[in-house]
Amino acid sequence: DFKLLSKGMQGQALRAALKAAASPVLNAAKAASPSRRVTRSLVTTISGSGAVAVAKVGAKKGTPGNRLLHLVEKGARAHPIAVRKKRLLAGRGMVFGVRALHPGMSGRDFFRRQLDTHRAESEAKFASAMRKIMDSMHLRTLKRQLTAATRRIS
Repeated sequence: DFKLLSKGMQGQALRAALKAAASPVLNAAKAASPSRRVTRSLVTTISGSGAVAVAKVGAKKGTPGNRLLHLVEKGARAHPIAVRKKRLLAGRGMVFGVRALHPGMSGRDFFRRQLDTHRAESEAKFASAMRKIMDSMHLRTLKRQLTAATRRIS
């Protein structure tokens, strides 16, 4: 039945089902994110064409959260930071220098955990969305057959 649709309609149907499937993971990742910047940048991106498409949940490119997501997820080792403005390191009128040491941080692993936790729900939403699409296609096919049969009768 799916092959009866044009490539464009296949793509639209598949994209809608993928968007529905990605929503539980996206919403849970936004709720569990420890960083406001990362939360604001999380989106679902669907790429591909026709009956071949992929949904990706992640940080939107070009946003501050995109640069931070992997650091929040996996953590960072201690590293020196070259400060651009001396006043950032100033405390009570004293400038401490133009370099600082970031102490590092452990990873939060919030993103991968949401994918694992909500996998079954995502699969169920995808199946439900595809079932609705297939049912509507089946109804269209029946209507076409009924219309063709009534034309033959009259």
